[in-house]
Amino acid sequence: MSLALKIKNLRNSSADFCFIPFKNAFQPYLVLFLVSMSIYVNTLTHEVAFDDVSVMLKNEYVIKGIKGIPDILTHDSYYSYYKQMGVSNGLPGGRYRPLSQISFAIEQEFIGTIPDGVSNNQSWDINQNGVQDQIEDTNEDGIYNEYDFMIRGAGLRHLINVILYALLVLLIYHVLAFFLFPSAKDMVFFACILFSVHPLHTEVAANIKSRDELLSLIFILATMLFSFRYLKSGTKKHLFYVGLFMLLALLSKEYALLLFIILPITLFVFEPSKISFKEVNFWVLLLFTTIATVAFIWFFNSGTLIAVPLLFLYGGYYFAKTSKFPITKIVYLLGVSLITYLGLRFSATIHELKVESFKGDIIANPYMFASPTQELASKISVLLNYFKLFFLPSPLLADYSYDTIPYATFQSVSVWISLFLFFGLFLSAIFLVLKRSKGSFPLILILGFFIPVSNIFIDLGAVMGERLFFHASVGLCLLFSMLVFGLINKIPKSLTIFGQAIKISIIILLIIYSTLTIIRNPDWKNNSSLFLADVVKAPNNVNILSAAGTAYYQLAILPKNAAQSKYYAKKADSCFTKSISIFNGYFPAFMNKALNYVVLNELDSSLKYVDYAQKLIPGSQNAFGFKKSLSEKFTLHGIELFEKGNKIEGLKSLSNALKANKNNYRAWNNMGKALTIIGDLEKATLCFRSALQIEPKNSISIKGITVIDSLKQITIGRVSKK
Repeated sequence: MSLALKIKNLRNSSADFCFIPFKNAFQPYLVLFLVSMSIYVNTLTHEVAFDDVSVMLKNEYVIKGIKGIPDILTHDSYYSYYKQMGVSNGLPGGRYRPLSQISFAIEQEFIGTIPDGVSNNQSWDINQNGVQDQIEDTNEDGIYNEYDFMIRGAGLRHLINVILYALLVLLIYHVLAFFLFPSAKDMVFFACILFSVHPLHTEVAANIKSRDELLSLIFILATMLFSFRYLKSGTKKHLFYVGLFMLLALLSKEYALLLFIILPITLFVFEPSKISFKEVNFWVLLLFTTIATVAFIWFFNSGTLIAVPLLFLYGGYYFAKTSKFPITKIVYLLGVSLITYLGLRFSATIHELKVESFKGDIIANPYMFASPTQELASKISVLLNYFKLFFLPSPLLADYSYDTIPYATFQSVSVWISLFLFFGLFLSAIFLVLKRSKGSFPLILILGFFIPVSNIFIDLGAVMGERLFFHASVGLCLLFSMLVFGLINKIPKSLTIFGQAIKISIIILLIIYSTLTIIRNPDWKNNSSLFLADVVKAPNNVNILSAAGTAYYQLAILPKNAAQSKYYAKKADSCFTKSISIFNGYFPAFMNKALNYVVLNELDSSLKYVDYAQKLIPGSQNAFGFKKSLSEKFTLHGIELFEKGNKIEGLKSLSNALKANKNNYRAWNNMGKALTIIGDLEKATLCFRSALQIEPKNSISIKGITVIDSLKQITIGRVSKK
């Protein structure tokens, strides 16, 4: 059936709503789509922010466009970024989420690609004519640099994100309203519109990188949708789509693994005739899936690579085919998708079996300074933090790393409230599932999607994140809606005024949340707007402080801010200094502080801090490149000082030029000239010879040595005459 015909049928069908006066079944879809689009329409003029650079604009495979797709599929998602930064992957097991990056590569094909995939400070030159054409200054800041290339086409990327977000909301409504809660469409509609406007989702919708979250949830729901359709139709086409969408969900993000738990429990509650936990085939197939998965994980690099999928595909197919229950066939297709995904993932990422705890800096290892009991207590308290943000979404932050949320202890009341809340949800879920109550479904979603991101079983390298609660929030929106409408339905007709009061409260809540979302969206325009807003709300966050300092630095170097350059540079330095005082092992803070000292014209301090940065990450290409640039600045400054007659400071500056880059032959030459002027001919000769070792054909060194030889001859002649 075509989409147009489906819409026509919806328009001809009754709405089946009790409280909301929709005229037909199509109007709820239209309202949800329009609300979801309009709530994020102010993101369409945004640029890039936060992790956008690492997953897209510093990813050579994305920048190559469609030609880079094979490399995206065969490499860790951060491989290219880490390679360009000159560092190793800090996350054990790596990250493999190629689907969103494939979508970015396709967009890049329309935006404009770079053949070698490496953007640089000349990438702004679209027509490669070497002229700074006005159209090439994409953000119109008066500076032609790599950032102009980075934000080109950002509007298209944001538009696609907003459309995906709106389609996701429609998909949530469709699955819930037509397959799980067909007699409670008012309740489902409120849950969906609450999800649509909730401020907690601004990061996912307004940040391009978070498309992986959108795609993951879309394809998880699509897998569930076609599972339900297969249960009704029994057609192989729908079963094929179950496997396809499961694979796409896994390629988006790992959340889809939870479908092995969520789908059987959901069918047990909603479609008990389609599943039997007493059937042997079902459990054998799950066992086959587990064996195949474990074997893949443990023996991927050995000779069993071919045997594992064959064992599962052939053995599992028999049990799926002979099963009397559709769920067994669905689980088989989920297993096929999982094995395919694992094969792709382990071929692309560094496959490590024994993973130790994070040993990186405080950003990758937020519990570095916590005792074991503090770490456990802090992880437990996170659930309460998420619930707080759901009901009171302020303050919202792009980053919750050290030291935004202080370490908790088991003496903290919040830890015990969080523990009580978690076990309350867990025990309620078990009780309601056994009773086959529909109220169990939101609890399954909350717990199922929260536990993997809770840090209890898997270290994420992050305390918490708004995007990490995105999937679980579907369940929380649904649970809240069920409680509200359950209360409305229990109010006697004689007390309709209370029911009206609740409905008015719902409208007010939606207006407040919509307003907060619209207000928060502009913060995500770029890094400057984001971190300058967030540093006020999180003044002790190491990462945000460093990023805010960078934002002030960017303001300091803008041509239009020339009169205020020092003011912004001092603000930047204050942020970097505070970030370092909280954690003195954070590379970006040291590196950016060094950059900022150039604006303040304090080159000695700049060299000092880039040296600190290089000690933290010796192989950093950024630090190496900056020191080369700094060496040139020291050289020019040294020449200037010498010309002004300040020979001591001039020599010091030239010496620093060589400390910054011992391969700077220009610095060696100028040091040689300076030493010649002050009469230290032996050292001058050594300098010129050092320059010749680096650049054998440079005429200045050759001429300098010739001049020194002449001076020596003159000196010898004078001595001999005496």
